[in-house]
Amino acid sequence: MIIYDLACNQDHKFEGWFQNRADFDNQAKTGMIACPVCNSSLVRRVPSAHHVNKPAVKPTASAMTPEPMVEQGRSRELLKQLHSYIEDTFDNVGSQFAEEARRIHHGEAEERGIRGTATGEEVKALKEEGIPALPIPAKPVEEDQLN
Repeated sequence: MIIYDLACNQDHKFEGWFQNRADFDNQAKTGMIACPVCNSSLVRRVPSAHHVNKPAVKPTASAMTPEPMVEQGRSRELLKQLHSYIEDTFDNVGSQFAEEARRIHHGEAEERGIRGTATGEEVKALKEEGIPALPIPAKPVEEDQLN
């Protein structure tokens, strides 16, 4: 997985995650990358800071301030925000996800962001056909629904 910093022609900055450079090039060429602010598909890569691997430093017990439950709460909140964004932004095509993704890819349906369900085999077949599909984690259960 590779993460690129991107900007649209209105200079809104955001990031995108891709399997590799060819995946980015293909999505950019076909207009599949869109700015989350203005929906422009005129997107370019922008310079970004590089990650430097350093040897791991074992923290002392006193340095480990975030407790696991606090971190879990943050993760749940971020996942809820992700689902909220997806539900508000993408068309729900339900179990017809793979079929509709193919139709969009081949120009047989309106180009737009979609969401829905697909089996692992369907997602694998889409990737083999060069059609990007990104599985996301399940929506978290509300805390009052937990045991």
